[in-house]
Amino acid sequence: MSAILLIAFLTVTAFVWELIPLFKKGFIKDAMLYLVILMVGVYLSSCTILLFDLPSPMALLNIIFKPLLKGFAP
Repeated sequence: MSAILLIAFLTVTAFVWELIPLFKKGFIKDAMLYLVILMVGVYLSSCTILLFDLPSPMALLNIIFKPLLKGFAP
């Protein structure tokens, strides 16, 4: 549980340190992209700490590149 609290603290710190100046300078698109990437990182870190079984990203790459591999294979 302390690891989850550490991730929450680091997320709030990153929000204050990085996002608030971006919003103040008017970089709304950059701030929103940073926020999305930050939230994905928090989600994946929390899943890792809680030992959730996440699918491998290689499955998606296999689906995408399998037709290419079949086309170039002898």
